[in-house]
Amino acid sequence: MNMGWIGTQRQVLYYLQVVGADKDEHGRFVIVDGGCFAFLGIEADDNDMVVDGNACYLMGGQKVGLAAGLGQTSYGRRVNVIA
Repeated sequence: MNMGWIGTQRQVLYYLQVVGADKDEHGRFVIVDGGCFAFLGIEADDNDMVVDGNACYLMGGQKVGLAAGLGQTSYGRRVNVIA
């Protein structure tokens, strides 16, 4: 079962900022081994975003589960992601 997360793009970006996730040379957070998918492909702060349960962000070069981390917050919801 792929336990992912659904919430808004703003919540994902805020979480990554708070935990101090690594960024690339363009200032974007580094997500590996899965994905974050915006509703209709439209990236906007209040748009819904689904995070695959396999998606990881990097912190100090180490992989950390993004959906698992977001699931520990008070926003969004844990969901089963069917890919």
